[in-house]
Amino acid sequence: LNAQIEFARATAADRRRGAFIDPEGDGRGPITMIALGGADGPKPKPLTAERAGAIAARACAAEIARLLGPAGARLDGRPLRPSDIAVLVHRHAEGAAIKRALATLGIGAVELSRDSVFRSVQADELLRLIGALARPARVALLRGALATRLLGWRASELAGDAVRHDRLSDAARVFAMAREQWFDAGPMAALRALLHHWGGFARLAGEEDGERVLTNVLHLLELLGAAPEARSGPQAAQRWLARRIEGDDTDETAELRLESDARLVNVVTIHRSKGLEYPVVLMPFEWAARRIRRRGKPDPGVLWHERGPQGWRAVRTFAGHEADEAKSPESQAAAVNAAREHHAEALRQFYVGVTRARHRCYVFWGAASGSARAPLAWLLHGVDPLDDKAVRNFGPAAVMPILNALGAASPGAFGVLEADAILAPPDPPRSGADSATVALAARTFMQVVPAAWQRRSFSSLLSNVRTAPDDAGHERPDHDEAVASAASPSVAGEAPVASRDQEDGGDVHAGATQTVAVEATRARFAFPAGPEAGNCLHAILEHTDFDAGVAPDRVQDALLRSGFVDVDPAPVARWLDEVLATPLSGVRGERLVLSSLGRADTVRELAFELRARDADARRIAAAVARHYPLPFAPEAIGGARWSGYLRGFVDLVFRVDGRYYLADWKSNLLGTSFDAYGPEALARAMRDHAYALQFCLYTLALHRHLAVRVPDYSYDRHFGGVFYLFLRGVAPASAPASESSPATAAVSAGPSDGVRVAGAQSGVYVARPPFELIRVLEGLLPGADEALAS
Repeated sequence: LNAQIEFARATAADRRRGAFIDPEGDGRGPITMIALGGADGPKPKPLTAERAGAIAARACAAEIARLLGPAGARLDGRPLRPSDIAVLVHRHAEGAAIKRALATLGIGAVELSRDSVFRSVQADELLRLIGALARPARVALLRGALATRLLGWRASELAGDAVRHDRLSDAARVFAMAREQWFDAGPMAALRALLHHWGGFARLAGEEDGERVLTNVLHLLELLGAAPEARSGPQAAQRWLARRIEGDDTDETAELRLESDARLVNVVTIHRSKGLEYPVVLMPFEWAARRIRRRGKPDPGVLWHERGPQGWRAVRTFAGHEADEAKSPESQAAAVNAAREHHAEALRQFYVGVTRARHRCYVFWGAASGSARAPLAWLLHGVDPLDDKAVRNFGPAAVMPILNALGAASPGAFGVLEADAILAPPDPPRSGADSATVALAARTFMQVVPAAWQRRSFSSLLSNVRTAPDDAGHERPDHDEAVASAASPSVAGEAPVASRDQEDGGDVHAGATQTVAVEATRARFAFPAGPEAGNCLHAILEHTDFDAGVAPDRVQDALLRSGFVDVDPAPVARWLDEVLATPLSGVRGERLVLSSLGRADTVRELAFELRARDADARRIAAAVARHYPLPFAPEAIGGARWSGYLRGFVDLVFRVDGRYYLADWKSNLLGTSFDAYGPEALARAMRDHAYALQFCLYTLALHRHLAVRVPDYSYDRHFGGVFYLFLRGVAPASAPASESSPATAAVSAGPSDGVRVAGAQSGVYVARPPFELIRVLEGLLPGADEALAS
């Protein structure tokens, strides 16, 4: 063509084909023809297209089952796999028939397609669901959504009086709630909740093509969730989805996804199979004609090609509507040319299909309605698809002679079988020893299944050894459990105060240096107990500016949100103001007052996650138990090993003079007097609830955070300690204990690593875990690769 274009000869790659062995493949060869037979009767007649399709699909599935069976074919010394087999079809309806036939034999199949998921039935049904979500009060739309396969209501449930009242009203409420969830959490959450409510996912998973359906549904939900329009609400999402369904979508993200992995039989259109190769190929529908246009009956807009002065060119001939125009020589010639080209294209596709096989190709052939115009009728029998007389004369009697002749001419390379032989039941077992019944038993599973990654919490670590307040595996802010006692009030305002002297403003705690207001004292001990009360107090303190004081309006709002409508907010506000004004003594003797802190020096509800890889909760607890008492033996923890993340929330982190402290609010009701919050009581509460394990993990999390945030960080210089503030017992009238007080206990040798229960400082527990313990926990819960300096 052009002398300047160099031509380099190419040769096919030298590729080892591998050994294909079919021990029971008598009568089969690299090319195997499957004859469909004819209709019953003394003179066989062509099969109907429906009958031929059913026979072909069943025979195709039966042969695949044989190839994959215990005595089936082997490839390269291994059993043939489903993914080694491809069934080539022309239309998706044919592919669906093959998948159904395979499913009846327990064989999975996957259809490779470039179709858009917006062309699926699930897209139409999802559109109906969204339409009902957009207008949940419209009964007709609601009925249409409930009738979809996704929600699964039967006709009997949608008809008559049974659905006019309670059931339909309940369904409308479910849709209304899902609509609200759409605006709160997005379309995916709302639609998933809707499907889960009526068991859609579980029901579809158990159906024959449930895997395909679920794949389409999840794909559509993903695309919907990524669409900006869908975030505006169901009506905008309905318009968006309708446009995608009606449009010509070429976006690769919308292509149908595979419903499973490669361990399935491939069902592929011949057009899609170009360039692919499979060890075994079956072509069960080559007997079907591909709608070749008949001469004398041209369709409007016939497309064909003619050779012109400058080569081949496309020509489109439009036939008139009048009979004389339809019979014009030009229309007749156009129809013939188009039919010839269509027939040539069908032959080319047949060639493409046959050459996809590496070891064996099955071709199904027989006399059926329209098969005289199929490519094989011309290729095997010389039938011209445009010769009406030759088409009429073609019948079942012509099929087997030519196939047998080809088999005889090419022994070993060309096999011939009848579909009836493939579909026949296997021979019964022989009598004697060979037919003895063998007792079957399931194999014992001996492998160890690795645990999935988990998100654990402090509470979930101890779920087997104590009652935890929060859900195992999902840490929420630690708003305490109630500690029941005989004196615990059941209704706010009914708790007794310690004595009449307390009501009159006398001393309420031995060693206190100032009195406490009677109303604030009542509020402390009369405030309800339990998790909801803890949530309420945490919410107030989380949103309070410590240096501005506790606002009664904020307290009232929190009380109403928690359902404590009978609690007076003013005494609660004074009580919490007293807590914030209480001087706190650190382990080094420093004096700290929370009410002196600005917002910039505090962080509330600090969330953290500690990475854990094959962590052992027993070893973590044992490390802590060497420094602090725990209410259980570490080896008592069940389900101790896990990988994932340890999640938690620190109530308060605050900074004073360059040092960082942790604080945890505790609303535990230990009693109804300050005596119940003395040193021994706090030490007992800390031990009974394993709070030492909790604050050591909190300290580790803050230590890691500060190590990457604070320049020249040092644990000894920058970490001040931990305060556990039992809110009902904290009061500014309390004075710190002297160093000789028996209420002060040193746990480790270093004075900076001690732990104290602050004697007369009622309700305050202060500790500072030794750095050697933090180092040990660092090794048991390895995090990121930061270099931590001591």
